[in-house]
Amino acid sequence: ARDPKTFIELDDSILKRIEFAPESDSPRLEKAKELVHRIRTRKNYRYVNEFVVEASLLKEWKKVKPEDVVNFQDKAKTGVELRPDDIVIHNMKIDWSMKEKNPVD
Repeated sequence: ARDPKTFIELDDSILKRIEFAPESDSPRLEKAKELVHRIRTRKNYRYVNEFVVEASLLKEWKKVKPEDVVNFQDKAKTGVELRPDDIVIHNMKIDWSMKEKNPVD
């Protein structure tokens, strides 16, 4: 159900309900089961880095794509070969609706 009241009542028990769902529900819950398994086995995404672009440079700044990161990796040094689908990038602007003003001040 897509009822907000039902959503509010969800807690961690939903994980067990997904993990131990009957086989008849298995096809519908396959992706959810994979995600819960990753959580349980601590195979989470790893945070790597962030970059802050000065406001004066934002207009001409090009959004970073996974391919850009892959092209700059040093496979010989790291021993890892990343593919674009291994990388998640969030290009976003955060200004707390106060533009250049610090929200703490």
